[in-house]
Amino acid sequence: MAADMQVLRPAGLNERRCIARDVLGLYGSIVTLGTYSTSISEALSKTIIHQALKQCITQHAALCTVVQRADSENPQLARVARIDLGDHVVLLEEQATSRDYPAVAKDILETAHNHALDDYETRPQWRLFTAPLASKTSSEAARHYLIAFASSHALADGMSGLAFHKAFLNALCDVQESPRNDSAIFEPHTSIQLPPPQESVGNFTISWSFLLGSLVREYCPTWLVRTLGIGQNTVDPPTGAKTWTGPSRRPSLPAGAADLVQTAVHVAAVTHDVLQIALGQCRQHDAKLTALLNHLVARALAAALRSRDQTFNRFTSQIAIDLRSCLAAGRDQITNYVSVVEEVIDVSETTGALTERDWRAISETSKKLAQASSTLADQPVGLLKYLSNFRGWTLKNAANQAEASFGMSNLGTFTSSTTTESNWKVENMIFSQSANGPGTPFDVNVASVKGGDLMIVISWWPEMLGVADERTFVEQLSSLVVQQLGVP
Repeated sequence: MAADMQVLRPAGLNERRCIARDVLGLYGSIVTLGTYSTSISEALSKTIIHQALKQCITQHAALCTVVQRADSENPQLARVARIDLGDHVVLLEEQATSRDYPAVAKDILETAHNHALDDYETRPQWRLFTAPLASKTSSEAARHYLIAFASSHALADGMSGLAFHKAFLNALCDVQESPRNDSAIFEPHTSIQLPPPQESVGNFTISWSFLLGSLVREYCPTWLVRTLGIGQNTVDPPTGAKTWTGPSRRPSLPAGAADLVQTAVHVAAVTHDVLQIALGQCRQHDAKLTALLNHLVARALAAALRSRDQTFNRFTSQIAIDLRSCLAAGRDQITNYVSVVEEVIDVSETTGALTERDWRAISETSKKLAQASSTLADQPVGLLKYLSNFRGWTLKNAANQAEASFGMSNLGTFTSSTTTESNWKVENMIFSQSANGPGTPFDVNVASVKGGDLMIVISWWPEMLGVADERTFVEQLSSLVVQQLGVP
């Protein structure tokens, strides 16, 4: 098989970080789940899916790329000479509309996350799960399908999922006008180019103060960090505020990629009307939705823990940021161009409307995110160039207590280039990511479609939340966030 592959380039730094997690079984996949509707009476068959996927592969080289020497500290990326799409498409049973939509989405997401991407070095690490959605009435004109794109995080980030769905939607529209090809085998053209790693596109500069602070936090005990006054955003201050980062011990680590860390998810929908209320409040207070959600999650988390006799008033979040605009590269491409911003939220009240003090903090978070998204200086991913042993570093993080309370990723709004006359449309978009073995106790994943509901997914590693009733706990947390979004 290796003889049939063309080596493209060495894996980039952030790609290596994700590859190390993958081969250790500490991370499964990122998933974007779209609800597609069509006026075409013909059922969505494997033949149609395969033909649409072939068009997607010609646009996105990551879909025909594998990782060689994945277990080493020098992995490289290679293009396969041929790809059997039958290995990548999973047809699920029809989903009943009588069920609650978030519950249907939850089942599909957990299926996708917990279905390990195998043959890491010989098969591109992605799958497409499709499930027809039963018509609500016999006279309903449109057909609906739930289509989930699951991929390794190594060569794709959250925005890559939206890029895939945009390409797949366009391809479905084009398929109706194209000659049918029943073959599941596709041979990618050698001209398909993989985007370069982000450190090759931009100059990630690291200041001495940023480097020193990172080294001290990594290698020195907490008391010394406090004494030096470094990293006060990530440790408990002398005043005694208690930071929640999950249980002191993580669940048992998987034995490897074949023993994948399991993922549980909860899905919630925020109606378009409630979303407009929240966005109106954000505009009044010079704030952005991601920052608002970040603070509401901390507030809800404090309340959910307090109801279980756990009192915490400080939470640290890791907010993913997209670097495409800053890099001036990667737009609508499947690639891994991300970094993270750490933010500390002190919670005083867990009920009632947000105060002006709360809104000032949310506005400051919004400004911090905007600034971080506009520069390559002192980005946490820039520190990866100082790391020589990605595997050892990953295992160390997976063995220690989490450093932050939760992760936050907001993909924003999915938009397509299709017209109102198109035969295919996307009516809903959901984003989710697998449990993160070396990462935060849980992640909050957000996405929407223009004019549609805001979809919120909370994903976690079972036994990682430090409570006995995890699913009830997450449902309570999610419900509190949705309720707060609708408070004017």
